[in-house]
Amino acid sequence: MNSIPQIDLFELSLAALFIFASAMMSFIFKLKVEKFFLIGALRSTLQLGLIGIFLKTIFLSKSPTFTLAYMLFMTLAASFTIYSRSPKKRKFLFMDSFLASFFSAWIIVLIPVNLIASPSPWYHPQFYIPLLGMLLGNSLNGITLALTTVSNGFNKDKHHIEELLSLGATKWEASRSVFQEAMKVGTMPITNAMMVSGLVSLPGMMTGQILAGASPVSAAKYQLFILFLISAASFFGTLGSVYFSYQRSFTEMHQIDNHTIYKKD
Repeated sequence: MNSIPQIDLFELSLAALFIFASAMMSFIFKLKVEKFFLIGALRSTLQLGLIGIFLKTIFLSKSPTFTLAYMLFMTLAASFTIYSRSPKKRKFLFMDSFLASFFSAWIIVLIPVNLIASPSPWYHPQFYIPLLGMLLGNSLNGITLALTTVSNGFNKDKHHIEELLSLGATKWEASRSVFQEAMKVGTMPITNAMMVSGLVSLPGMMTGQILAGASPVSAAKYQLFILFLISAASFFGTLGSVYFSYQRSFTEMHQIDNHTIYKKD
């Protein structure tokens, strides 16, 4: 098989024409989404262009310091995204988001990759940076959905939870349904992705390898490896965020902390 041909700026601009066509159709029919298409296209072009240059420098340097520093920056950026998207900016939210993202993504990417893939050197940036990015990207979606579900659940069921607490229920017994729903919603994107993988869509890793000329069977194995890691990172990241939310939602007296749970205006 031949390797995938390189894309030049002219060919890239041809693909961009479809974005402009989408924005034009939105303008003609007054759908009012053209701004989002154009801004999104501009931001993605700038961000991916700059990150491509930056990563090339890191890959060439092969420095463990630069690799780990950039991985830390990615984790902080994911945590800030979770924080900014959460409807309730409760105390320690950023720290909890960082811890949930860090432990779920870093442990899952470092241990299995070293044991199975055995990159040389161990800090190989071309292994860890793309893989961590995929794990963090999927984890932050699950964490954000879970935190939103927790916030909405407490706003909706606050009086019912307080009634259960007044009848002697523990804080877990009173609020269990809220956190079970948060876990269900937070893990739904990745479970849906696993259900349709190979039937409705060919995931990114597999598609990229096939386009690059790899055997479809080999590409499927790599994709399964990545998909299992992403699923585990998404689950444990969501679980961590739900656990921290549970701990922050109540006082030491097993009462709802009104400074933590409230409806944002």
